[in-house]
Amino acid sequence: MKQVLPFLYCILFSCCSLFAQEENFQIPDSLADKTNPELKKLAKIARYRNLTNATVYTETLYKRATEQQNQIDVIESFFYFGHIAFLNGEYTQTISQINKGIALANTDQDSILRKLYAVRGNTYEAYGQYEAALEDYETMLIIAKKYKDTKGILIAETSLAKLKINNKQYHEALKAYRNYYKISNDSTQVSKNSRVSIIIAMSDIFLKMEALDSARVYIDLGLKESKKIDDKDSACYFYTYDGIYEYYKGDIPKALEKFEKARKLISVIQSEQKLNIEVFYYMAQCHFALKDYQASIQTINKAYEIIREENSKREANRAQKSEESYYTPYEHLYFKELLVRCYEKLGDEKNRDLYWEEYSKLELESNKKIYRINASIYELLDREERTAFIERQSNRKVAAETQVEYLYYILGLLCVIGLISYILYRKKDQQKELAYKKLIEKVSALEAKSTPEIISDDSTSAKKTVSITDEKAQAILKGLKKFEAQELYLDSNCSLRFVAKKVKTNATYLSKIINEEKEISFTDYINNLRIQYTLKRLKSDSLFRAYSIKSISEEVGYKSADSFTKHFKKQTSLYPSYYIKKLNQEEA
Repeated sequence: MKQVLPFLYCILFSCCSLFAQEENFQIPDSLADKTNPELKKLAKIARYRNLTNATVYTETLYKRATEQQNQIDVIESFFYFGHIAFLNGEYTQTISQINKGIALANTDQDSILRKLYAVRGNTYEAYGQYEAALEDYETMLIIAKKYKDTKGILIAETSLAKLKINNKQYHEALKAYRNYYKISNDSTQVSKNSRVSIIIAMSDIFLKMEALDSARVYIDLGLKESKKIDDKDSACYFYTYDGIYEYYKGDIPKALEKFEKARKLISVIQSEQKLNIEVFYYMAQCHFALKDYQASIQTINKAYEIIREENSKREANRAQKSEESYYTPYEHLYFKELLVRCYEKLGDEKNRDLYWEEYSKLELESNKKIYRINASIYELLDREERTAFIERQSNRKVAAETQVEYLYYILGLLCVIGLISYILYRKKDQQKELAYKKLIEKVSALEAKSTPEIISDDSTSAKKTVSITDEKAQAILKGLKKFEAQELYLDSNCSLRFVAKKVKTNATYLSKIINEEKEISFTDYINNLRIQYTLKRLKSDSLFRAYSIKSISEEVGYKSADSFTKHFKKQTSLYPSYYIKKLNQEEA
């Protein structure tokens, strides 16, 4: 793909040999007359199409720059060595090469450092080391700003936004990309290729959010603009996303057509076919959805042919073998799982169990080593069926294990564990009963009062009496009482600024008044009000108790059920479901 956004790097693959950087490397005759700038240009282009050629160009650049004692070009060669290793899926080699370049660089070469940090940060991110990636992205942003490097600033900022995508902070990432998209209308600031890459990112985010209408808009826009500038690499992404869109919409045959377009285009523009491995997964998933399980297996086997061919090349080219030298794309795990599901549907228990063992072993191994994190949409496809499948396989495994020679020993052990668990459960249940009774007493006390107060454990220290004589402070406190009486804290957009506006003051002063008077932070203040409201309403309103936890959380201002449950448990020591169950039992 084009060298436009680091997020594209995660999906690009091709083959190459080890970067030996040996003194006996012989410069090919065809490159003898090439200048260093020409070699860098060749390596820059080839790394996205043919990593074998890119490695030769970089080896030539490294050897010539070393002979010339040209430190800047030596550093640049480490950048290309590292990037090639990253595209090849070799974590250790990537970090090693990039660190060599960073060690050689000095303050006069910060512009080169920016590119080195970009590759290392992207490598850390691809393997789930997000804190290290964040540090490198922030460093490259500082460097880019120092040199007023517009492209570098864009890459750094989009890299930071991309971290938010990996952390599933889709709305925050989308906000950032929308700003970049507005800037991209100015071709003097953002190249056309970079603009298309921004559109790729936005399409990806909307698909992960399952906001299909928005995804459709940007996929169509991306296809149009990539064709306009003849960017076939980006078009591959948009055809793939188009297929995912159709899959979500339920038009599986149309999704297959889109994936086939992507596959054919990749086959035309790429000298290596590894990028098609991802497309083959989506196609296999489509065949599975259409209940054509044999076609799904055949498609997976096509992907495995590419993997086997790649590893055959590596075995032939490498003098030293290492675990990392073998090509194992993260799709490999999903292929194994899908094979198990296909054979299960075909009633082939032998192959089902065989591939399940391979899948389990591979999953276990992947958790013990540095392993590329899957940043695609695989897990979003057919989630319910996949979850049911994992449960079925786990149950089969448990059932098989119970038939071993030590069956009675295991059963006896289970009985002991069961007894201990029952005792612990009863003890915990008694504790919950006690906590519930205390909570009901406090809720009853709250119902008798007009002013909310903090619900806390008995061990909580007594509130400090704060005398506020300032007229403005008194006005704010009066405004807060009105705010509480109107139950405005139930608004999901309730923020410090929101409340400040309601009580006619500024956020800083409001925060200070709440801290001094309530002796809690603003966040705890809002959470206290919401949980107290919930407790009283659940106690008095049987219809409200019939709501789902998600609906209750939304009703009282929380954007997620998890957040609501966390704060409810923090204040009451009970889960909302338990509180509701006990209320219903008492009412019955």
